[in-house]
Amino acid sequence: MPEFPRVAGRALIVHKGKLLLVNATRFNDDKWCTPGGGVDCGENLKAGLVREVLEETGLNVEVQNLTAVSEYFNNDDGFHQIEIFFVVKVINGDLSDNWKDEGGVVEKSGFFSLEEIKDMKILPAFLKDGFWVNDNKDDVIYKGHEEGEDLKWKM
Repeated sequence: MPEFPRVAGRALIVHKGKLLLVNATRFNDDKWCTPGGGVDCGENLKAGLVREVLEETGLNVEVQNLTAVSEYFNNDDGFHQIEIFFVVKVINGDLSDNWKDEGGVVEKSGFFSLEEIKDMKILPAFLKDGFWVNDNKDDVIYKGHEEGEDLKWKM
C-alpha cells in the first residue's frame, strides 16, 4: 500500500465545444480521461502537465487557470490519486492517428461533445456534468472523491 497519494495534473482542452479525451486501451477496457498524469517528484505541476500532454497527444500546450480538483481511491489496493484540472490552450500541433505515446499508455484520442460522453466510461465521472462547456471556468470546483470497482484502472 502506498504511503502517500499520487498527484496528477489533468488538461481540460476544449475545441468547438468538444473536450479532448484519451483512452488507455492497453488496460483492455473502454475508460476515457483527459490528458495528463502523475507529476514527478521535484517537478512543477504545470510543467508536468505540459510534458504529459505532449507525451500522450503530441500537442504543445500552455497551462492556464486551475478549474477543478478531485480525488479518488481504491480501498482494495490503497491507490489514492489527487487530480488537479487546468484549462489548457493548444499552442502548436494537431491530433493525428499516427501519433504514438512513447510510454505506451494512450492509444486513442479525440474530441467529444457533452452529448457523446454521456454514454462513455469517463474518469472522473464529474466530467459528464459539462462544467467544461461554459466559457467561465474561473471558479475552482472541488469535486470530492470517487471510489469503487470502476476506479481500479490507474491513469
